[in-house]
Amino acid sequence: MPGLEKSISEVTLENEPSDPPVTNIITADGIEVGIDYIISDQIVVDPVKVATEIAYGNRASFIVTRLKGYFQDAFADIKAEDLLFDHNGKTVMNKKKQKAIEREVNDSLKEIEESWGIIVKIELENLILPEKLMEVAEESGTAEREGERIRKKAEKAGVAPELMTITDALTDIVRAFRNGGKK
Repeated sequence: MPGLEKSISEVTLENEPSDPPVTNIITADGIEVGIDYIISDQIVVDPVKVATEIAYGNRASFIVTRLKGYFQDAFADIKAEDLLFDHNGKTVMNKKKQKAIEREVNDSLKEIEESWGIIVKIELENLILPEKLMEVAEESGTAEREGERIRKKAEKAGVAPELMTITDALTDIVRAFRNGGKK
């Protein structure tokens, strides 16, 4: 009956995985992080709900928009430095933290199933931090390792680490002087 009935569009029940563009969010400490992810599952489980609750043809963009919000919520209490750790002298991404974020977002995605009738699951491929931040983290890790080396050397020599640092600096100055100003 015209005016009383709504025409329902055709709905596919097949899985529709996708690879959306990188999403940028802000961490708790104000650092912009790029999130490279894939939507591994996008399956309609309630065709009537998906056809009546949202514009079915726009579902992909609606899901990506919701995902950005879920990612932002997941990063609300995370600082950029929490995403990194030192592994064998190299600063790398904290995969445990990445998996925890993935789990949190996938838990949030259950809301889409309840409200729109679509099961959605994501997999985090990579977190992209600014290059300058990675450089600073690498320098910090190097400085920490150098400090630990000096502390151990001082322990073996039986002196305070501060004295060992002064001794190392004086040794470097003497070497530079002997080499004509070159280290």
